[in-house]
Formats: sequence, structure tokens, C-alpha cells
Amino acid sequence: MRFREILKRAGLIFDVRRFPMDVGRICCLPLQLFFRLKTVDTDGKKKKLFLRGAAVIAPNHPGFMDPLAVICMFWYRRVFAFAGESLMNTPLKNLLLRGMGCIKVDRTRYDIEAIRKGKSVLDKGRPLTVFVQGGIHRDSSLGELKSGAVLLAAQAGVPLIPMYSGRRKHWYERRLYVIGDSFDCCERCGKSRPGFADIEKMTAEVHDELEKCREVYERLTGGTAVKSEEKKAAEREETVK
Repeated sequence: MRFREILKRAGLIFDVRRFPMDVGRICCLPLQLFFRLKTVDTDGKKKKLFLRGAAVIAPNHPGFMDPLAVICMFWYRRVFAFAGESLMNTPLKNLLLRGMGCIKVDRTRYDIEAIRKGKSVLDKGRPLTVFVQGGIHRDSSLGELKSGAVLLAAQAGVPLIPMYSGRRKHWYERRLYVIGDSFDCCERCGKSRPGFADIEKMTAEVHDELEKCREVYERLTGGTAVKSEEKKAAEREETVK
């Protein structure tokens, strides 16, 4: 049994099929200097997040560089991620992004095949990034969250890690991530197989935790999270008056 466990761990480390992912991770290393990531908890204290085993990483999605920031944060792991169908709409893009660990998802419907592939990744002990807003959401507010991250975490029985960040005002500023409390979905609802109502309830709890992260982010950055178009228009009107 011990020998099988060693072989399993060796397979996670030395996997020829994941060579493109490893090349991509190496290419992303210089971005560590660009992002200069800083992670804190919901108390504003420095937090070192060392990821072991499978987990659903559930950040918000304020910009197109977010997947690269997550790769840099967990540079020591092969992190898989959901990617919109529009990003993988050509054979070349599909080949490259699949090689980088992306799972194509159709956001216009309930994509059962993407959920199945995501669960397979988690069952193999690997982390999976699911942007809880379903796509890029440039407003600092969270809006309505998709339930896919909670569904996957519940089905695979792995923790869900909520994270919040915003776009920087200047490219040379450090990229701040506020890490919320880890969720054990099955433990929270007290069921090994949560139903639809349970998934929706836990998605609301994840939203509340991310709201807490957002408030900490805005406090630490002096309210530099991206403002909505409505707020910008209101500020322009006030300036004109």
C-alpha cells in the first residue's frame, strides 16, 4: 500500500503528458516580478498559502491577467482552470490552452461535460481554478456568483478557497489577494451529497465570505478596487456641478 502511494505521488510529479503545463509555469516565472504578489487573510494579516492535495480555488475575475496571477501564486503546483469556449475557438488555441491545463466550458448552458472533467481533475488530487463570477467582471462589486465552484467542491469532497483581488491603479503596484476562510462544503451542509438548495445556500455563503475579502481589500488599498461605470458617471456629474 505504501509503495502504491509512492507511485501515485511520483505520477503527480513526473507526468510527461503535462510537459506543456510545466513549460508554461516556467514561462510565467518572470511574471512574479510583475505581480509581486501579496496575500493576506480577512484580518489583514500576512497569509502564507501552501496548497496540498486537491482544492477548488475560487477567486473573483477583474481582468484577463488573473489566471496568470493564480499560476504565479501556486507556482509549485500544476493548477488546472476552466476557460470560456470563446477563448478556445480555434484548433491552435484549443491545443495550447488544453496543454496548459484549461478545461473548455460553455457558459451559455449547464455544461455537464466540463463539470465531469473538473471533478476528474480534483479526484486525481490536483487543484482547479474556477472563477466564481463566470467571466471577467471589471466592477469591484461581486454581482451574482455561479454555483459551479461549490458544486465541484461538494461532489469531489475537497476544500474551496475563496480569494478576492482588484485591478491595480499602476502596473508597478503589488498585486494584493485577500484569502478567505476555506470551505468544506459537505461539512457545512451536513450532507455527503448536497442537493440543489444546499448548493445555492453555500454559494451565498461563499459570496458573503468574498464580500468580507473585498471590504478588507478596499480598506488596505485605500479603496482602489475598480469602480463601476455607474459610480464613475456619478463622480463625473459631481465634478461638473
